[in-house]
Amino acid sequence: LEIFDSNGSKSAYQVKPRNISRSGIAFLHGQDVHIGALCRLTVVCSDESTLEVEGRVVRSKNVLGSVFEIGVQFDDRIDLEGVVDKTASPQDRRQA
Repeated sequence: LEIFDSNGSKSAYQVKPRNISRSGIAFLHGQDVHIGALCRLTVVCSDESTLEVEGRVVRSKNVLGSVFEIGVQFDDRIDLEGVVDKTASPQDRRQA
C-alpha cells in the first residue's frame, strides 16, 4: 500500500485486508489516515500474480488505542476472480 499526502509525498506499508470487494478494501493500520488521501495498492492474487489498484481513503475509524480501520474505495471496480480464495471457508476468508 502506498499512501500519498497532499504534498505528493508517499508512504509505503504492508497491510493485510480485513475485507475486500469489487469496489474497495478495509484493513487495520497503526495510525490515522486523512480522509481523501490517494492510495495505490498492490494486491497479491491466489496465483501469486499482482493487481495494481488506485483509490482514496473514505474511512479512518479508531477501533482501539492506536489501531485504525481504514477503508479505501477503488477508482475502478476490480474483478475478484483470483483475488479471493474460493476454497476457503467464509470464516477463513475473513481472517485472511
